[in-house]
Parts: sequence; C-alpha cells; structure tokens
Amino acid sequence: MMTLCLTLSSCESCEEKEWNELPPETQKGANTFGCYVNGKLFVVKSRLIATYFKSSNSLSVGGYSADGSDIGIYVMNIEENTPVVISVASYAEFTNKNRMCPQFFGRENGEVFLTRFDTVNLIVSGRFHFQSQCAGISDEIIGDSTVFITDGRFDVRLLINN
Repeated sequence: MMTLCLTLSSCESCEEKEWNELPPETQKGANTFGCYVNGKLFVVKSRLIATYFKSSNSLSVGGYSADGSDIGIYVMNIEENTPVVISVASYAEFTNKNRMCPQFFGRENGEVFLTRFDTVNLIVSGRFHFQSQCAGISDEIIGDSTVFITDGRFDVRLLINN
C-alpha cells in the first residue's frame, strides 16, 4: 500500500484568476489547486508546485493561497505513468495565520486519488481529502481543534528531481 504525505517546499507561479468556486477537475496541466477547508473555499491564486523525487519514489503537491495559507501533499512509493493511484494519507498539513493554531497535522486520515501521473508530458492531477489536528512545531498533536479538508483537486505541471 502506498502512503501519502502533504506539504509545500517550493513554488511555481501560475496564472492569476479569481475563483468563486472550485476549479474544474482536469488532467491537462492547467496549474489549478483547490479544496474546502472546514467548508470554506480554498483556491491557490498565486503559487503551486508538484515535484516527483525519483530517488525516494515520492511526489509532493501543494499550493500557497494569497492569504499565506498553504496545503501540501506527499505521496510515497508511487508508480510512474500509472493512470490511477490510490493512497491513504499518512501525513497531511494545513498552515494558516491563526495565532491559536497556525499548523494542523494528521496521519492516515485521508485519501489521494491520482487521476494522472505522467512523467513524459510532466502533468499530475488528482483528488484528495483529509483531516488534521492542531500541531506544534515538531508536528505533535497539541490541541483538539480539527481541520477538515474536503473536495480537493489539483492539475499541476510536474517537476522531476533525481
């Protein structure tokens, strides 16, 4: 079984567009990323990234929102050029500017469905959902606040790192 992790390490610019709903679910490298965070629309409007790390056979997908919030996803033990890969979320993270809890962390509490993982045309697309709890700097759970990330989708140009 594959495992999934989520975080953001670097960014790639994408077209600026105003969204008042989730971006469409596409598989063409449209550089879109969106979901609901506790029912509130979260759409990347400025920067996002998808990087495949060949050495660890892992994938990182994530995005920054204009308000400084970010969501990221790591998928481990991925098979190249597989049209659909299903993973259990083993690590997920959502950060924001909330002073009471700026970081939410979770393990094995969500799913990612890769609908396209194409290392030739450099495109990765998929859907995701997870939940995470308030966490400290070293990712230990420190509170009982929970964030629910639902209806997530992404369609991103892929970078490959050996």
